[in-house]
Amino acid sequence: MRPSQPTTGMGSALFLILLILAITLTSHAQNISAASQMGFIRAGKYMYVQGGFIQTTPVNRTLTGQVYSLDLSEPWSLDSPPWKQLESETPSFLPKLVALPSNETIYSFGLNYSAQYDVTSNTWTSLNPGNPPEPWIFGSVPIVDPTSGYIYLAGFYYMNVYSPKYDSWTNSSIPTDVYPERFFPQGGYNRARKSLMYFGGYYNLTTWCTMSYVTEFTIGSKQWNTLSPSGQIPGPRADHCLAFSEDGNTLILWGGRVPITQGNTVAEQNQPTAEIYLLDFSSNTWAKGEDAPIAIMYPSCTVVGDQLVTWGGESSSSIISNVMTTKWWL
Repeated sequence: MRPSQPTTGMGSALFLILLILAITLTSHAQNISAASQMGFIRAGKYMYVQGGFIQTTPVNRTLTGQVYSLDLSEPWSLDSPPWKQLESETPSFLPKLVALPSNETIYSFGLNYSAQYDVTSNTWTSLNPGNPPEPWIFGSVPIVDPTSGYIYLAGFYYMNVYSPKYDSWTNSSIPTDVYPERFFPQGGYNRARKSLMYFGGYYNLTTWCTMSYVTEFTIGSKQWNTLSPSGQIPGPRADHCLAFSEDGNTLILWGGRVPITQGNTVAEQNQPTAEIYLLDFSSNTWAKGEDAPIAIMYPSCTVVGDQLVTWGGESSSSIISNVMTTKWWL
């Protein structure tokens, strides 16, 4: 869905957030079921969602293999987005999706699971050689380099790199003082800096990453770096959504789970958050936006013009979110 107002700098009018959220069990368009812990990706003018948990009763949920796309280039009503049903895939939770530069192939990585989706033929096939060399990559974030088409997957100890052209993996060690054993961070490609950026997550599933910094991997030099911006710095979080403005000059963090109390380092003690933060790279400064109407973890999101489009996720262990008409200025 295209914005109705022009994009301006972060210091003036910021992003218009379109929250496609509600506490309901179904959606009207194409009968998509509200989902949480689903995979998602923007590929060209479409947003794709795959799998996750759907709610079957107010207290029960089940895994789904549903796959849908949403056309972001045409206007549509927020209370009835035109989801298109695609070929379903093996039911899975927290699959991580990545699209090749052609926007014609999507890869999905999960727990002992890898597959590829052909957009043109609407078909899924198993990915060979399957999972990367590092045994445990569940919860890692695959990111594609749009220049080379290589897929980068930062694990606990290695940066695993997959070549779709040669159907093979390579890897290199990650400096433990820069990116130590990160689990369930979020990340993305910054086109302005030609680098991969990560924020948040846990150490070994038990401890929050208490340092609120952005970790950067510059593809050309293969160097790791830590960015420590000033401003209204976000605290530790995981299972959030991370996106970049289309020009790469702004990083957006939305939702996720955060410690129940400030300074708490125990990962199990957490709650969903409605917070949104924006990092302006020109000034190296964080700014906190107005909280969303509802706290959400595991949301999907993507930026279209000056809008952040987000769908799904959950506000508690028993409530999965879906569609609602809400416009939210930061």
